Amino acid sequence: MRVIVVGTGTIGLAARKALEEKNHEVASVSRKAGDYQADMSDAYSMKTLFSKMGHFDAVACAAGEVFLAPLEVTTDEQWANSINAKGMGQINLVRAALPYIADKGSFTLISGVLTDEYVAGGVIGTVINHIVEGFVKAAAVELPRGVRIDCIRSHGDFDLRRFLRRTQVTESRATADDGRRSRFEILVLGTFCQHLEC
Repeated sequence: MRVIVVGTGTIGLAARKALEEKNHEVASVSRKAGDYQADMSDAYSMKTLFSKMGHFDAVACAAGEVFLAPLEVTTDEQWANSINAKGMGQINLVRAALPYIADKGSFTLISGVLTDEYVAGGVIGTVINHIVEGFVKAAAVELPRGVRIDCIRSHGDFDLRRFLRRTQVTESRATADDGRRSRFEILVLGTFCQHLEC
């Protein structure tokens, strides 16, 4: 299976390593590093990238930045950049890759623990995570050719220490007539790659 991993940070590198250990072909993408360079917040950049990638079976996103700041001091620029980077960035990723992904291919997007863990300074992250998860639920019922889309709530480095005891899985599924579904799970890094293979 050929997998495109977008993001070369902690989760992206862990995903690549786990997939390569199972003998999958992996190509990494980020703005400045990786096998290919593209900016997720630029729709044209994503379209150009996938038009050159050739055949691939899955796309996993482990990228997208949001600003952490108290609501009363957040700026229009912080909101716009966060929506563009993590929200529209992942939506553009799917839209750009969809014409090129294999039949019955898989998209795995990422939201985060702030979806349901409301903390001071996390308002932008919470809103963006809901954008991503809403997109996944809606897209799951209309993706063509048996293509599947999943969303993972993965703990970041500082979240792992705080929430490691909370390893239970929570799922909510939006199931289409033909059985496609979206999944949401709270998990640690090792499970990220399992979504690409199931």
